[in-house]
Amino acid sequence: MSIDYAQSQSHCHKVMERILRLAGLPTDKDRDDFVFIVLREQTPDKRKQIIGYMLENMPDVGLLIIDGIRDVSDDSYAVALLQLYLTLGDTTGFRSG
Repeated sequence: MSIDYAQSQSHCHKVMERILRLAGLPTDKDRDDFVFIVLREQTPDKRKQIIGYMLENMPDVGLLIIDGIRDVSDDSYAVALLQLYLTLGDTTGFRSG
């Protein structure tokens, strides 16, 4: 699962296609095993809610990439995100690292 906080929809589409090409996968078909989410237009609380929902409802996530999380400027929000991911790791088996 790849999540982008900062880039436009069109830029993220190019990145997604590049990832698929590098993996030797077709770029013209939807995949059930690869999810790319663009959250640029969402509020911080909505982003947290969406990521939490996805991780709770997709038990087989093997890798989570969050591009742009470094740009979070609110320390309390960053701590809340970290706590969310740690809690999800305990409840869903997802492990961050």
